[in-house]
Amino acid sequence: MTLKKAPVQKEGADQSLQPADITGIKTDLSLQNVDNKKQIPLQGTAVDEPITGPLVLEIGFKKLSIGDDQIKYTDTDEDWGFIINPEQITFTDGNGNSVGYTQIAPKNLTIGNSNFVGGISASLLTVNRTYELPNKDGTFALLDDLYNKVDKVAGKELAYPDTHLEDLAFSGTFSEDVRTFSSYRLNLTGNSTISATIGTNLPNSTSKVVNLIVTSATKTETFAIPASFNQYGTYDPAVRNMVTISITKDGSGNLEHDVFINQPD
Repeated sequence: MTLKKAPVQKEGADQSLQPADITGIKTDLSLQNVDNKKQIPLQGTAVDEPITGPLVLEIGFKKLSIGDDQIKYTDTDEDWGFIINPEQITFTDGNGNSVGYTQIAPKNLTIGNSNFVGGISASLLTVNRTYELPNKDGTFALLDDLYNKVDKVAGKELAYPDTHLEDLAFSGTFSEDVRTFSSYRLNLTGNSTISATIGTNLPNSTSKVVNLIVTSATKTETFAIPASFNQYGTYDPAVRNMVTISITKDGSGNLEHDVFINQPD
């Protein structure tokens, strides 16, 4: 279609084009609305009135809400969202649920897996610190996950030296979780034995040495060693006994025990 300029007919010298004239021209030419700007009232307010409630924009599955103290976005199709407020940034599911999701706050970071969260806090720091991650895959270990610990490394005292457990009235089956302790002092008040599955809680491909000092309260209490153990020496209730248990767990989870029993000369 080719448009040609035509003279505009006026009824008078001071007569100008009116909005109705423009509308008529667009209608005659089958033109759509070509206004550069159009004001749209929000939530029933007049064009020039301030917005008193939250601003909500919805496009398909996506919803953005801007309020006085937070910005909230959700996407029910992709099932994710976030909430930003002055205290923290919180990730959510598509319905805005934040339980079990990651949060970023000024002094801590909480990492979620959609069910539970684990927090990292810097609230105890008194000076700036730098922590560098190793350049390899692996799992962070807690102190009680460390095995066969020693008291010194390169001449420096460790903050988690090997610990000792004492029971001066022991009777029954010795079945301690040996991941926690390596030294035990047992005074028997009844006939006792060692569990045939001691060391089950150790991870595969791990060895552990456990030392026991065993005495008998009445010099008659027995201390039986399971038949499946490799035994070196015998227990004597009349004297003090040094019992060393060497536990080996192979890559398939099979346990092997060697027990060494000694008495003072």
